[in-house]
Amino acid sequence: MRATVAQGRYPLALIFEEMLKIFERGWLEGGSLLVDLVKPIFAGDTITIRGIIKKKTMEHIASRLVLDVWVENHKGEKVMAGEAIGLLHPDDE
Repeated sequence: MRATVAQGRYPLALIFEEMLKIFERGWLEGGSLLVDLVKPIFAGDTITIRGIIKKKTMEHIASRLVLDVWVENHKGEKVMAGEAIGLLHPDDE
């Protein structure tokens, strides 16, 4: 390895934090995250969290969003990828 490798919990926590910003209480009430580590993240790498809405369904008074989420390194390579699901309440939109 060319440098120290970051633990998988680090980018996972960053995705979790972004989902909490988007869904607010809906993330804590019904959010889920399933990701795979694709490539190592090395010390000194700059990473970016990305996501795109894949599906939206109505559930009682909230919308359930399914997102493809991933983490890219500074080279644009995916280092973590998966799916996040959360509830978006009307007052949070």
